[in-house]
Parts: sequence; C-alpha cells; structure tokens
Amino acid sequence: MSTSPHVVLFDLYTGGHHLQYLEYLCRYWVHEQIAGCLHLLLPAHGLDTHPTLHPFLLAHASAGLRVTPVTESLHLDHARPLGLLRNDLQQGRILARYLRQIRPDHAVLMHMDHLQVSLATDLRFTFPIRLSGIYFRPTVHYRFFVDPATSSSWREHLHHWRKRVLLQMAARNRHLAYLFSLDPYAVPYINAMTGRHVQAIALPDGITLQLGSRTPSEVRADWGVEPGRTVALLFGSISPRKGVFQVLDAVRLLPQDLQQRLCLVFAGRVSPRERVDIYTAFEETRHHTQVQLIMDDRFLPESELQSLIAASDVMLIAYQRHIGSSNALIRAAAAQVPILGQSYGLIGEQIRRHGLGLAVDTTQPEAIAQGLVQILTEGISVDEKAMLQFARANAVDHFARTLFDYVTRPA
Repeated sequence: MSTSPHVVLFDLYTGGHHLQYLEYLCRYWVHEQIAGCLHLLLPAHGLDTHPTLHPFLLAHASAGLRVTPVTESLHLDHARPLGLLRNDLQQGRILARYLRQIRPDHAVLMHMDHLQVSLATDLRFTFPIRLSGIYFRPTVHYRFFVDPATSSSWREHLHHWRKRVLLQMAARNRHLAYLFSLDPYAVPYINAMTGRHVQAIALPDGITLQLGSRTPSEVRADWGVEPGRTVALLFGSISPRKGVFQVLDAVRLLPQDLQQRLCLVFAGRVSPRERVDIYTAFEETRHHTQVQLIMDDRFLPESELQSLIAASDVMLIAYQRHIGSSNALIRAAAAQVPILGQSYGLIGEQIRRHGLGLAVDTTQPEAIAQGLVQILTEGISVDEKAMLQFARANAVDHFARTLFDYVTRPA
C-alpha cells in the first residue's frame, strides 16, 4: 500500500445510523488532513436523503473525498433466510464490480453482517486489496452474559451456531484484514474463533453528543407535558422491534394512581408499514388509561436528540431481543438519564456493567410495568460517573480514529 492510501467505504443502506457514520468518517478525514483518497460507494438516493453529507463531499473534494453513486437497486428481504442469502450475494456482486473498476488499497464494508456469504465464497480479487468490515451483531459470546430475565430458545441457539460457522468461513477470505466490532465484549471470542485469519478490533460506537439549543422545560412545553408527570421517552424509529406494543400494554397494567403520574412520549418517525396498527394501539391506550400519551411523529435531526433526552426522566430501550448496541443507550448515559431497557444481549450487559439503569425482560409487558412502578415510586439507581465514562468512550473521534488507524496502515 502506498503512503497515501486509497480507502473505499461501502454501504448500500441509507437508514438509521448508516449515512451518519459515513459523514463522521469524512469529517474526521478532512479535520485530521489524512493524506490519500477516501472514496464512498453508496446508493444514489442516499445523497438525497441525508441533507449534509453531499454538500460536505462537494466542498472538500480537494481533501481527497470522492463519491461514486451505486445505481443498482438492492432488493431487501430480511424476513426469510433465503432472502438474506440473496441479499448478501447481490451486495457482494455489486461490491466486486465497483472495486474492480476503482482498484483501491483498502475497502471497508460498513455493514459486514450482510456480506459474509460473499466473503466466504466468491469475493476474490486478482489485484492487491485488503478488506475490513464492521460487524454489528456478534452473538458468539451471548451465552456468557448474565441475563436473569430471559433464556435462549433452541431456535436462537441454532441461529447463533449458524452465525458462528458463517463468520469462521468469512474470516478465511484472504483479503480480509480487520473485523471491527461495536461490541467490545465479543472481540476476544471472535479472535479465539477465527484464529490468525483476521484480527478483531473493538470499535467505539461513534456518537456526536451535540448539546441541543432547547432547554428541558422548553421541550416539555412543546410536547405539552402536564405538570407533575414523569416523562418516559422512547425515541428513534417507532416500530414493533422497539417494543412499542409491549410498552403500551405495560402502562395499562399500572395502578391508576401511577398512571396519573406518567407521561409516555414516542418521538421519531412511525414505521410506515405498521403505522395503522401503532396508531390504533396508541389511541386505544390513551382511551383506557390515565397516562398522558404524546406522539412526536417526525424525523428527528441529530441536533435535537440530546435536548429531547435531557427533557425526559427515563429512557425506554424496549427492543425485542435486539442483538448489538443502541446509540440511545450512549445518548442517555451522556445526559445522565436513567434507562429502562432490555436485559437480553449486549444492551442488558451494558446497562448492568455501567450502572445505566434497570434491565428487564422487555418482551413481557408485566416486566416493563414492574420497572415503571419502581421508577414512579422509588426511582432508579445509576452510576453517574460510569455513565459519563461510557458515553465519552464512544465519542465520534474515538470511532473514526480507531478505524482509520488500522485501515490506512501499510500492508
């Protein structure tokens, strides 16, 4: 590899954190004046959906930033194993075609989870190139976590076994150099499992914790929170996987006197696919409880997120057995807001290890309700010092520095 490396960032997803991660890396590249070329491969429509990324790329082309829009459409079907397989192979074919044209020194697969089959089979090149990937959802170590509220079913054990086998096969790709894991606890297990084929590296989650322009009282006033209410916030993409229905069922289980003390806020864009079902459940809960329910249904710009969290008394992270971390966890820790979250997997382990709040089985409305009762009557014990340390360890500069320190190294 030359002293001025040519690095490609490849990501065909445009939702959630994906484009934000790309912007973080581009800004760090420019700020640190890294020599070489940083080349983005992303869907053409992604440049339109993210309002600040494309202008930044245009303004800093002289700093070595390049972008090649991927014109091929990706047919996503994650509901069935065969659909996942087709999606993986399609992404691999698209990646290979563009890399053979661009011929970079190093390509970073920003979502390696969905390229493992391609890595294990036909993603090979005749020119010198190294590949690295961000592995979002490792589970090789989940059986070692202390999770008193839930246990894995035989289906999950089978799923985790398939993931271990696939990762071992993918790690044997001769081009693969580094595997970045957003779950630091997974790194020693991955390294032990893959041997010398690839090096696993712990990667901070990469969150920019911008202080919002509005005070908590201003946000509460905008929401219309009634005086004396405890605000429980669930934010992000409002969808079933976030535990929306379980949370609504849980508040209906609260004693009436506690319902009168709770304000439940859903902030974020409601999933179009489940919009009718979510709004129906929301209105039914509003009609049958004394809880104040607020729906802030819109895209939340990053500049507002910390203001919304700081205005709440507790953050609900009620995923339904989610694998991996959540940036809501880090944001809540930075704002010193206690968390009521899932006990399963990495999220539960982070809540317990860093004193972030209360971890319960969020698949069960009764468990969520018990957590809310504790919040409304006793409060949640947190470790404020550990919360801040956890948030600072996942600052965006740590994320970008770690990744570039490895992928710009000479071969």
